[in-house]
Amino acid sequence: MANFNFSSENNFKDQSNEILSSRRIIEDGKLIILMDTIEETMNNCIETENVIDGIYFIDKLLEVSPYNSDFWFKKGILLNIDLKFEEAINCFDKAIFLNPGDVEIYLEKSISEDGLCLTECAIESLEKVLEMEPENDEAFYNLGLIFFRGNNIVRAKECFLKTLLLNDDNNEIYFDLASCEETLNEYNSALIFIDKYLKTNPYNESAWYNKAVYLSALNRKEEALDSLEFALAINGEFPQAWFNKAVITAELGQLHLAIEYFKNSLLYDPKDENSYMNLANVYRELNNYENAIKYYSKTLKINFENEKAYLGRADCYSILGKYNFALRDYNKLLKFSFSNKEALFGKAETEYSLGRLNFACLTYDKILKIDPNDFNANLQLSQIHFELGNYSEAINSFDKCVKLDNNNYLPYYYLAKIYKIKGNIVKVKEFVNLAVKYSPGNKKRIRNEFSC
Repeated sequence: MANFNFSSENNFKDQSNEILSSRRIIEDGKLIILMDTIEETMNNCIETENVIDGIYFIDKLLEVSPYNSDFWFKKGILLNIDLKFEEAINCFDKAIFLNPGDVEIYLEKSISEDGLCLTECAIESLEKVLEMEPENDEAFYNLGLIFFRGNNIVRAKECFLKTLLLNDDNNEIYFDLASCEETLNEYNSALIFIDKYLKTNPYNESAWYNKAVYLSALNRKEEALDSLEFALAINGEFPQAWFNKAVITAELGQLHLAIEYFKNSLLYDPKDENSYMNLANVYRELNNYENAIKYYSKTLKINFENEKAYLGRADCYSILGKYNFALRDYNKLLKFSFSNKEALFGKAETEYSLGRLNFACLTYDKILKIDPNDFNANLQLSQIHFELGNYSEAINSFDKCVKLDNNNYLPYYYLAKIYKIKGNIVKVKEFVNLAVKYSPGNKKRIRNEFSC
């Protein structure tokens, strides 16, 4: 007997006596008289996704019956299982040529076309099915999936509803319809469909998880937590459920409990960037800046380009007075996000806190190149010029502030201070009056400062 080399890569489930017996039939030259036996074995290979043996048997069948459309169709199915979509399409085309009225061939061919991202071709194949069988629920369902993936949600919903009309036993459709409604932000409708799904699938943790998402979007937070409890009762190692439970708990102000839930999420998904980031934010909200820094750092180990993590960590360093560390984070962030205004503002403020006023000026200049009309950047730059004694630059800068917002008293106040230094009493009175006009609550303090 010949030695057969079976590859473990195909993970087929059955290398039983049936396979060996069928191979012996072929080796003994008895294929033609025992074709039914070989065909049955080949069909079992399809059911068990045993591709290598399945292809072997179907090729032997095609050698003796090359014009059998069903054999070409089944070879295409095996190739689809093996993700060899181009070869599968060739087989389906041969099957269609031999039997153009078989809708099953078009259904399988659409799977190959979809697998090759030939979306229009897949749609055409399914529409061909509907030309021959206008009430083919499988074709409508597959069309719905294609439209959903292509973000044509309205068409997807139409197809799913049509599928449900033709086959109300297909409870999976309710899950798909809920997903459509979620994408359309129709969360009340999504809840109706997911509840219908849960009536027949009460132990599906994903459905309970999705229900929680819809409830949370409708601001029904406590009910959302209840749904997540069901999801976690079914699968306690469901990291997304722990994560969402933590987020909702944090939104309800139970920050210490949220920390516990985020850590549970990380227990089952230790590389989840969002869990580390949210943990950092919660610790920051609790004024636990050291732990916040720890988890911002863990976030950055996973994604060194997480802009919010750099900003959050830099902010914590600043609060702790560790300005050099904060400045380092702003500089790291600006290496790959050079126009990030929040980082530039943070950098400028940090440079100011470190007494590096000239560097702060340069950073504010960068902000103004990005957005020349940013009032805060213009005002901060003006004040630094004033502190540095660059009065001409300060006057020009404060004048620009006035043009951007002539109702803010600070530019007038500083202009009065500059002209007092310069000894221009007329200008001092002019700008003092304007400062008082736009900040009457500071009238006494301002007039006392300028003795007018």
